Amino acid sequence: MIACGATEPRGSAPASRPVGAGPASAASSDPRAVPACPRGALRVDGGAYAESKRGRAVTVGALCVGVHEVTVGEYARCVRDGRCAPAFDSASWPLADEAAIESASEACNARHEGRAGHPINCVDWSQAVAYCAYAGMRLPSDEEWEWLARGGARGAVYPWGDEPPSAERVCAGRGSTCEVRADGGPRAEGAAGAAGGEGAAVASAITGLLGNVWEWTSSYADARQQQRSFRGGGFSTPLEGLASWPRSAFPESARTEVIGVRCVRDAP
Repeated sequence: MIACGATEPRGSAPASRPVGAGPASAASSDPRAVPACPRGALRVDGGAYAESKRGRAVTVGALCVGVHEVTVGEYARCVRDGRCAPAFDSASWPLADEAAIESASEACNARHEGRAGHPINCVDWSQAVAYCAYAGMRLPSDEEWEWLARGGARGAVYPWGDEPPSAERVCAGRGSTCEVRADGGPRAEGAAGAAGGEGAAVASAITGLLGNVWEWTSSYADARQQQRSFRGGGFSTPLEGLASWPRSAFPESARTEVIGVRCVRDAP
């Protein structure tokens, strides 16, 4: 399944608290210290770069970034609290035929038991916005997302550098989503600059930017403002189709098995 305007060549238990909910991570008692990001998020330094779509010079501020894509279990908590509409158990997008819809719907995680630790999918753009608001965060812009995926100021092809992706590093070339890894283990890749540094251990804590599910952004993808951008590639994307620059777009009402959610917020 490839969305309109796509540039892609082809197409474990849940966390105990949603990203951004509850008390923040412990910070220094020094009043001059920079406040910590919320639990489940890491600080990524901002900077300037030339974005891939038009080569425009853009500047991104420092962000608190969810360390992984929002999981089925985290989203379910938002539903129980009355802040989110339930995820769909069927897919829908423009111009899709019945066979494509049926096949895609089978991969909606809401249909399956035992996937609380998998990324939420089959949610439309408004549901993604609602969850991030529930978590005290927001969707990243297209430019912010690309900054993370290129490893910040490193300007790499992938979040981890320029080494091509492998099945051990990312969840791609598969028939369904993978369980989220929040510990920097297999299928994890990181964004540089996290927590004020670029050490491999900290950077690898931000996982799933490529593969597993594409991620809705807050940005319009067209001048008529009829479609929203989503980034990152999904579980069905072939390994050779993953990189920091592919983007695609759908109307806000679309929901598919390959699109999910990651939340960010401005860092102090």
